[in-house]
Amino acid sequence: MNYLKFCSKCKDNCCCLKDDEEGIIFIGILDAIKIKKKTGKDFSEFLDFSKLTSSAIKKNIEKSYRKMLLDHRLLRMKKKKNGACVFLNKLGVCSIHNFRPLICRLYPFDYYPKKGAGFFNEIPECPIQVKYKGTMPLSKSEINRLKKIKRDMRIDDNFYIKNIKKFANDNKLLSK
Repeated sequence: MNYLKFCSKCKDNCCCLKDDEEGIIFIGILDAIKIKKKTGKDFSEFLDFSKLTSSAIKKNIEKSYRKMLLDHRLLRMKKKKNGACVFLNKLGVCSIHNFRPLICRLYPFDYYPKKGAGFFNEIPECPIQVKYKGTMPLSKSEINRLKKIKRDMRIDDNFYIKNIKKFANDNKLLSK
């Protein structure tokens, strides 16, 4: 099955941060730099590095990502007042789809780093999952694509851990 083809025809405009969503979209430094370069926007226009409450961390951040916190902060996409990602247009379509963050490219799958490796957990509310009752058949090329994203995420996660403090200081993200 070509899930990307299926997704492109889907009318749900899947995004983890649609209107009134409480979740967060973690963004790595490398993705942030790419988005800034492609859009010409300043980091302050699309990044949120404000402190998270303990309850928000417990509710929204997987345990394996908590090692990435810096003083209760995690680099994430900003949200509009309605809770939607700043890059969703009025139709709910991603305006940076061609260079969206790794975590968004992985959707409708989820990635959890665990001891240097990750695993995929299909998201049950995705229309593809509903159609295939949770057993989405994937082609070899799709599996390879997901594995590449997973490898890229591991590289990005390690880069983030090593560089987030400097990145935040250099870009005045800690002053908030």
